[in-house]
Amino acid sequence: LWRCDAARARRGSDSVVTVRSARSLVVALLAALAAPSTLAATSYKTAGTCAGFPRVALEVPRGWCVAVVADQASGLVFPRRIAEVAPGRFWIVDMGGWQPNRGRVLEFELPARGAAPPIALRVVVDKLDRPHGIAVGSEGRVYVGEAARIWRTRTTLPVVAETVIDGLPADGAHPLKELVFGAPGDLFVNVGSSSDACRDDSGALPLPCPDTQGAKPRAAVYQATLGGSDGTLQSFKPYATGLRNSLALAWVAPGVLLQGVNSIDYPDE
Repeated sequence: LWRCDAARARRGSDSVVTVRSARSLVVALLAALAAPSTLAATSYKTAGTCAGFPRVALEVPRGWCVAVVADQASGLVFPRRIAEVAPGRFWIVDMGGWQPNRGRVLEFELPARGAAPPIALRVVVDKLDRPHGIAVGSEGRVYVGEAARIWRTRTTLPVVAETVIDGLPADGAHPLKELVFGAPGDLFVNVGSSSDACRDDSGALPLPCPDTQGAKPRAAVYQATLGGSDGTLQSFKPYATGLRNSLALAWVAPGVLLQGVNSIDYPDE
């Protein structure tokens, strides 16, 4: 469970919750091991309501509350990230599972204060290849990371996907692309390692790890520089290497990029 605050949305994997403070209403994703079948039968313990939604029984600061907004019964399958693309309007990246071309981007709008839930999820684009990351650029366009490419679109519908970066490695154990903007025009992209522990087909552990070698290493965070009148790709180069699979990226201050690494899955190895 990622802690939520009034400043930004956090991440997770199979339910959407809303968090209300005394000043604002934001949306976040909560992680759970199994997707609940209905809001009433959610795996989160609920008591009372929060902004009209079932309130999750969590200890939060005074003036805050957390509530379940959507789950599997609402149409979620494998949600990964969420972004506010306009005031009160949110897009959810739903990976759909690990099979290619089952991913979607869903949209919902928070109900007006005093209006009764539930919210309605709408599909704005489908048949995506294991989408994961989503970020809003300073020019207002939305960037989505599929396994092999990064594309962007304006928030007006229908979605018109414009490929920004193509030919990214989509094979191996870690094909998901996390995204975060730094300064305007600087997009940072995770390119995960091809295996869990850099083992080859025979189970050997070659040193140095091939994923870290060459001009286009994996297990790295890349910096994409966008520029020109159309914000086209000017350069795409490694920014930090040897990180295995950076599925959490956040700029917290100028020059300070935090990353949460998806580390070893099988410690007994």
